[in-house]
Amino acid sequence: MNQFAFVGRIVRTPDLMKTKDGTHFTRYALAVRRPFKNTKGQYDTDFIHIVSWNKLAERVATYCTKGSMVSVTGRIQMRQLELGQERQYTIPDIIGETVSFLKLNRESVPAISAPVPPETQPKPPASEVVESDVMSDPLKQAPISEKIDVSAIATAE
Repeated sequence: MNQFAFVGRIVRTPDLMKTKDGTHFTRYALAVRRPFKNTKGQYDTDFIHIVSWNKLAERVATYCTKGSMVSVTGRIQMRQLELGQERQYTIPDIIGETVSFLKLNRESVPAISAPVPPETQPKPPASEVVESDVMSDPLKQAPISEKIDVSAIATAE
């Protein structure tokens, strides 16, 4: 089985790049703290270089910046690298196939469209609005005194 899972912080803000045929990819380094202390009583950190492709690469480049905490799973793939006519190397590529965004920096999250102003939202008829009380209704998860639409609630008889 060829799988890995890392949790760590993005070292540098990833850049979205394209191959010659137009496929998107991004390379980024992940700082991963070892789960044990060294002989000096400190935790060491490994810097794992990862590549992600296509839509995942676009999402990583859009949402992640330096310091973002992510979880990455994927596989290791061997690649042939030719340097000159007589030099050929086989190197491992660490392919990130899934990335979970655990903690993004606030400034890295793109702006989402503004919410609909309250005056344009439809209001339920006054006859179907009641005051809710969380203390008397433990299944209701709304704050005390929030108005709820009773027409959407099924009654058990």
